[in-house]
Amino acid sequence: NRAARQLRTQTSETIGLYIAPDVRNMPFYMPFAFGATDMASRLDFDLMLISRTTSHSESWKHLCGAVVIDALPGDPTVGSLLASGIPVVSAGRLAGDDAALAAGVIEVEHAPMCAALLQELRRHGAKNPALIAPEARDPLSWSQLIRDGYAQWCGQNGVEPVIVSLPPFPDNTELEAALELA
Repeated sequence: NRAARQLRTQTSETIGLYIAPDVRNMPFYMPFAFGATDMASRLDFDLMLISRTTSHSESWKHLCGAVVIDALPGDPTVGSLLASGIPVVSAGRLAGDDAALAAGVIEVEHAPMCAALLQELRRHGAKNPALIAPEARDPLSWSQLIRDGYAQWCGQNGVEPVIVSLPPFPDNTELEAALELA
C-alpha cells in the first residue's frame, strides 16, 4: 500500500518541478513537463508543479527531490529548494553558490551543438549564416550559450557574425523584421 509505505519511510514519493516564471509560456517547457510527468509515473512517483515564487523559509520536506529548469541567478524559489536539504537537479546551469548545492545538472552543450549545426550548413553550401535568437536572460542562459557558440564559430571560419535579437515571445511583425535584418 502506497500510503503505508510513505508513512513508514516518511517520504512523499513526490518530485517537485519548478519552471522559471519568465519562460513558462515558451513552447519547449510543456513537452519537458509532460516528459517529467511520464518518467515520474513510470518510477511510481508523483510530480508536483511548483508555480509560485517563494522565500527561503519555505519548507519542501514533503518532496523527496526537485527539478528546476532554466532558473535565473538568485531565483528565491530555487534558493529555497536548495536550502531545504532535498536533492535538487537543475536542467540548465546554476550560478554561484546555487551550483555547488545542486545534486546534479542536466545540460546541453549549446556552443558545440551550434558549431556542429553551422558546420553542417556550411557543408551544404551556406556561406554566411546569421543567427536569430531570443534576447539572452543571463550569461548562462541557453540563448547566450548559443550566441557564444555562433560567435566562436564565425571567428574560426572567417565569417562576419550577424546576430539578430528577438523578444522572448515575438509576434509576426517582429519575426519578419528579424528575417529582413538577417
